[in-house]
Amino acid sequence: MNFDRSTATGRRPLLEGKVVVITGVGQGIGRAALRLFSEAGATVFGCDLDLDAANHAASEANGGGDVLVMRGDVTSESDMSELAERASGPHGRIDALYNNAGVGTIADVPMILHDTPDGIWETTLRVNVTGTFVTCRAVLPHMLEHGGAVVNVASVYALVAGSAAPAYIASKGAVVALTRSIAVDYAEYGIRANVICPGFTETAMVLGYVDKLEDPAAARAEIDAAHLLGRLAKPDEIAAAALWLCSDAASFVTGATLAVDGGYTSR
Repeated sequence: MNFDRSTATGRRPLLEGKVVVITGVGQGIGRAALRLFSEAGATVFGCDLDLDAANHAASEANGGGDVLVMRGDVTSESDMSELAERASGPHGRIDALYNNAGVGTIADVPMILHDTPDGIWETTLRVNVTGTFVTCRAVLPHMLEHGGAVVNVASVYALVAGSAAPAYIASKGAVVALTRSIAVDYAEYGIRANVICPGFTETAMVLGYVDKLEDPAAARAEIDAAHLLGRLAKPDEIAAAALWLCSDAASFVTGATLAVDGGYTSR
């Protein structure tokens, strides 16, 4: 998938001139987003807990827009404030925020609720829910004057419950509700807020989970078959949906929950 800057069609790149913040850019969907958003013409400011991974992702993102990365913890108010200031400083605004960072106990040993330790519960909600809140709180003031777009990441498990991942499922359901709240409160400022719910995607988290199961090959076949399209998503496919929601092409979309799941939730 390529969002190059060719003007052969007479169309401008989707994010030309936009300033975008993306969290969790070191691997998987965030890494793909860093590249795709740059190819679409955006100036992208990214963060990740693993600075080496973020720098490597930035080196691959050689599109039309500038790419700058820093080490950042989405649960840290000081880190997210610094990220927002770095992004808005040269431009006086931030046009879009893609809250991609998150953790998933789906990658750990499956556990039902009464087996879930406090640490798993607290860490999952802290990163997935509080991290989204902290990042939005840091970035939204930089959108008030000019408007903008927020895209948060939930999961198909915010729409249908899977098994043995109560902390993850609860956290992603909360992200959907939080996003709707943002859409309601910030519409008057020209700020749109939407949430995407990816299906199973070929990332380290999902593939690591499959590898830990008793029969990885059978498990992979079962997960593939659960999607109407018969396969897992590619990271680019999820990042492309976020890119569209961040662009002016989605200018009348707010408060929406978009399943990007290959038909997983259609049955």
